[in-house]
Amino acid sequence: MAIHVVLDHSALIPCGSKPEEEKIAIHRLGDILPSTDIVWYVSAEYLKTVATVCIREWRNHHPLPKLQSSLHRIANSLARIVRRSRSIVCNNLRLAEDYHIKMHVVARTALNSVDSKTKNAIDELRERYELWDEDVELLAIAVLSHGYVSKYGVELHVVTADSRLENALNELRDRMKLRIVTERPSTFLIHVESS
Repeated sequence: MAIHVVLDHSALIPCGSKPEEEKIAIHRLGDILPSTDIVWYVSAEYLKTVATVCIREWRNHHPLPKLQSSLHRIANSLARIVRRSRSIVCNNLRLAEDYHIKMHVVARTALNSVDSKTKNAIDELRERYELWDEDVELLAIAVLSHGYVSKYGVELHVVTADSRLENALNELRDRMKLRIVTERPSTFLIHVESS
């Protein structure tokens, strides 16, 4: 059975001011996720951040793991295709022919696609935890993705190396009674390797 996941940008950057254990886990995840049965939930706005923020950070880290290397090559094209798509939601977008990982685009901008109650809760969390726009978008992706995975009775894993975002996700999960597992890259790596 596929693992359903939302990956924060911090869980895609194997360098920076993270504990060494998390950097190693991010690198290892980048090598094994392409060959793992994964459904990765994103938005067009999220992909735009990958095409700007992540690529800027990846320039300082070589060699890149397999997943990040693929994203580095195609991020701008992928974001452009998704933005121009008539359909907002895309299922099973593959990064490469031989990859098992599939992207599911939940919305152009997830924050604009959630209901007003959820948007208000996310805005409160933005202020309380001093979240950036891409963090807020990730919270909204998690809520929308939860709607998809709850139909199948599976858990949604949200992976982040950012403690502020992790706290905000946990609070949102508890307030909205979402079936979300918030994990650090090192914990998610253990889950992936054991499945």
